[in-house]
Amino acid sequence: MSDAAPAAEGGQEAAKPKKPLDLGLLLAVVNMVAILAALGMFVYTRILFKRPPITEDAERARLAAEVKKAGLAATPGIVAFEPVTINIKASLTGLEPAGPAGLAQGKMHYATVTMIYELKDANRKDLLEELKPIILDRFFSMMGRKSYAELTSVQGRYVLRTQLIDTANQLLLSETKDPNAVVTNIYFVTFLVQ
Repeated sequence: MSDAAPAAEGGQEAAKPKKPLDLGLLLAVVNMVAILAALGMFVYTRILFKRPPITEDAERARLAAEVKKAGLAATPGIVAFEPVTINIKASLTGLEPAGPAGLAQGKMHYATVTMIYELKDANRKDLLEELKPIILDRFFSMMGRKSYAELTSVQGRYVLRTQLIDTANQLLLSETKDPNAVVTNIYFVTFLVQ
């Protein structure tokens, strides 16, 4: 029986739970690590890291190197579109009698527009000339959805200009990934809405 008693005592020692870490000690260690990290960041940013001084001559040299690396600046070019006349959405006044299928009859309006597209790079004029039919098709579909009130307001024309620029740029960038092949502006030479 004497052999069984020491084995039982050894089993009781193994079954005792381990003492958990002291919470105060754990917080002190975490706090010390955070303080050392902040101190290290301060020493690096204020003492060890030396920013090069920015001078006018150095900045001019840097800009000249960037321009030389990028090559020659693109010269802008323009592509003129012929005048187009298109019907626009009828204005429904509600005063006219209902027509076939219960649709109200409205006054038909039309717009005559002459546009000039400005390109960032004049060397891409040929590409825009090739895309003219697609651009005109998208222009006709946009204009067909516009109402008379939208096209006679200044804000409506700016929205139309922005939509046309976005459409042309999407087409140009899908053809070529060149960032110089973009439309920078559209000028409405003629914009009559009647």
